Parts: sequence; structure tokens; C-alpha cells
Amino acid sequence: MRWASCSRLVRRSSPELPDPRRPSAESFFASLKGELIDLQAWPTRAMARRAVVEYIGWYNGTRLHSTVGYRSPAEFEQQDKISKIA
Repeated sequence: MRWASCSRLVRRSSPELPDPRRPSAESFFASLKGELIDLQAWPTRAMARRAVVEYIGWYNGTRLHSTVGYRSPAEFEQQDKISKIA
């Protein structure tokens, strides 16, 4: 960031990439750490990686999120598609 400010470059966040400055990204990483990573020791990097992939699947598929009306993101997206068609 310091180099970017010195060279007059503008840092832009992409909607496709997670930006750790966004509250939703911060919330996700806090949940990941508190609900998975810190609960046990991970003997191998592969085991930790597999657990994170499974957690992300659960987090995006079934976990209820307050920002989308206490629905899962999958339910929210389905409802959004239906409302755009109607």
C-alpha cells in the first residue's frame, strides 16, 4: 500500500476478489478462524486445506447470514433470480 501511494497508483478492489477491508470479508475470516481453524491442531496442510474447502461449501450453501435476511446465500441467490424474472 505504501508503494502504491508513493507511485501514485490507485488500488481498486475487484468485486470478484475478496477485499479484506470489506466488513463481509472480515466477518467470514473471523468465522472461519473461530469456528474451524482455532478448534484443533492440523497435522498436515492438506488436512487443513480440505477442511477449509468443506467449511466454505457449508458457509456458502447452508449457513444462515444476517446480511441476506437470515437465509443461506444459495437461497438468497435463488430468490434473487426469481424476482428478476418476475
